[in-house]
Amino acid sequence: MPRATPRLAGPLAGVVAGILVAGGCGKRGDPLAPLRPTPQAVTGLKLSQRGDRLEIALVAPRAGSDGSRLGLVDVEILRADGLADWEFKAVAKRRLIKAAPGEAISESEALPSPGTIVRVAARALAKGRGSPETPPVSLTVRPPLAAPSGLVAALEPAGVELRWSGETTQTGGFWAYRRPEKGAYGPPLTPAPVPGPPYLDAGAPVGQSVCYVVRSVASTDPLVDSAPSEEACLDVKDVGAPAAPGGLTVVVEESAAVALSWSPSSDRDLAHYRVYRSLSRGSPPERLAELPPSETSFRDTSPPAGSAPRYTVTAVDAAGNESEPSPPASAQLP
Repeated sequence: MPRATPRLAGPLAGVVAGILVAGGCGKRGDPLAPLRPTPQAVTGLKLSQRGDRLEIALVAPRAGSDGSRLGLVDVEILRADGLADWEFKAVAKRRLIKAAPGEAISESEALPSPGTIVRVAARALAKGRGSPETPPVSLTVRPPLAAPSGLVAALEPAGVELRWSGETTQTGGFWAYRRPEKGAYGPPLTPAPVPGPPYLDAGAPVGQSVCYVVRSVASTDPLVDSAPSEEACLDVKDVGAPAAPGGLTVVVEESAAVALSWSPSSDRDLAHYRVYRSLSRGSPPERLAELPPSETSFRDTSPPAGSAPRYTVTAVDAAGNESEPSPPASAQLP
């Protein structure tokens, strides 16, 4: 005889039924809020003494630790003066700066008295979560250096030459800086400070207006330098003349004309040649012709009879710079 299925009654039946219903529909409850990303660490933290100011520079993070892009972040700067490393975190003063993702920040503050040891660290904060703190960087304040004076910039064939007066109180040299007419100064023009004037900026951009300043340098790590000199500005132009043409020869023809020829110039910006004639050693040369770069010969069809003219040729570039005359070549006319 078949066994009857037992029936549950009372509160126990309701509990079992609730378990079966919940298991059958697969309901998992309300979704959890996504975890807020921890920002990546601040980078490029540097502490410098620029003249009579203390400069703190750093770069805010672009992303969270999971690679997600950040919005605006708070950068917390911690600073303590005149304390040992082990005391830093306990007593450092903290302040916040708003920064965009990847923004380079530079803060300038009053310089403490010489001999003070300044320590600085930083971290990023986003939506209540903080990045790891950077290791502290430190600087011992020195007496401010005197800025160089009398800066002069002059055009030379190889670039812009800078000259100035001044010296460092400690062996460190000088750094020169350049900016475009409507731009800001970038990094120094040389990897290491130069020992002194003159300095030639061979990379000055031709056709642009630029300005320069020079700073005295006491240390490069950490950076300790002077305030900048007064600016020197100028328009950069090509003032380098081409090489003089070579190989000039002259031949007196039966018609009493004089045929000239010379070797072509190798200057890339050659614009034309100029041919000159003087009828005596003391007389100034007379320009006879201006020829395109493709022409390396010329016929003087009107030399005075019985004269002994001397000829020279020059090269002129696109900027109007004219070379020295070629070695002269003389002819004797009947």
